[in-house]
Amino acid sequence: METAYLAFASLLTCIACVVAFRQRASLSLFSSGYRAQLLARPRLSAFAVALAVFVFVAPLTGDPTWDAVDAIFMSVGCYVFAPWTCAVIYRAKQTSKLELALALLFSLAVVSFSYDLYIALRDGVFPPTSRENLLASSILYILGGLFFSLGHHRERGLLFVFMDARWPTWSGDVWSLRGASKALLLAGLLAAPVVVFMMWTVMSELGLWPS
Repeated sequence: METAYLAFASLLTCIACVVAFRQRASLSLFSSGYRAQLLARPRLSAFAVALAVFVFVAPLTGDPTWDAVDAIFMSVGCYVFAPWTCAVIYRAKQTSKLELALALLFSLAVVSFSYDLYIALRDGVFPPTSRENLLASSILYILGGLFFSLGHHRERGLLFVFMDARWPTWSGDVWSLRGASKALLLAGLLAAPVVVFMMWTVMSELGLWPS
C-alpha cells in the first residue's frame, strides 16, 4: 500500500510538472512578475537566513527524519511555490481550475510527497511520521507563503502582494519594511510560530524544556 502510494504520488507529481511546463505561458508561476518577486534582494536575503537556520537546527531537533537534505529541498520548495499557492487560492475566482489544481498538487509535493519519498529511499522504510509531517509542514508552508508575500505600496501601505489587482505584476516594494510601520509587527507575527516551534524542538532534545 505504501509503495503504491509513493509510486502514485511520484507519477502525479511528474504529470503536474509536464502539464505546468506545457502550459507555462498561461501560469502566473512562470510569469516575469512572479519571477521578479522571487529574485528581489530583500526576499532572497530573508530566505537565505531562514534556510540557514533550518539546516542548522535540523540535526538538533532529535527527529531522525529531519536532516539537512530535506531541510534544504523543502525550504526551497516552500520559497518557490508557497507565495504562488497563497496567491492562487486568494484569487481562486479569477484563476483557472488548472492553475488551482497545479498549485495544490505542487504544495502536496513540497510538504508531503517529497518528504515521504526521500525518507523511504534513505531508510528503506516508509516514514511513520508521514501524517505528523503533513500537518506541521502544511502550517509552515502557509506561514512561509504569507511571510514571503509581504509588500509595501507607497499609496496603499502594507499588504500581501497578491491582493493587488495587477498581481503577479507588482509596482511596490517586494518584501520591504521601508516606510511600513506595521510591517515588522506583521512579519514577526507570521514568523513567531515557526520560531517557537524550532526553539521548542531544540530545547526538548537538549533536555532544557520542562516535562
